[in-house]
Amino acid sequence: LLEMTTLHDSLLLEQIRRRYWEDVVYTNIGPILLALNPFNYKLPLYTDGRMQLYIAEQANALYGGSALPPTHWSVAHEAYWMMLKEGIPQS
Repeated sequence: LLEMTTLHDSLLLEQIRRRYWEDVVYTNIGPILLALNPFNYKLPLYTDGRMQLYIAEQANALYGGSALPPTHWSVAHEAYWMMLKEGIPQS
């Protein structure tokens, strides 16, 4: 969504609708994580193994450097590593 050259309501809604039907649950819009139907438990998004992938990236994932798709794990992971790096709470 960040790479869209023009942004208007109908185009944005179409992109969100397409992502919903393709089971793309999480999308980053700048620093904001947009969740579309996060209760779709058929997808392998909420497993301990998935969390371990984000933990293994350590600080390499900061500033959008992650090769993994955005999820709630990525938000928690970045907040944790920024807290360690900057030394200030991320709440």
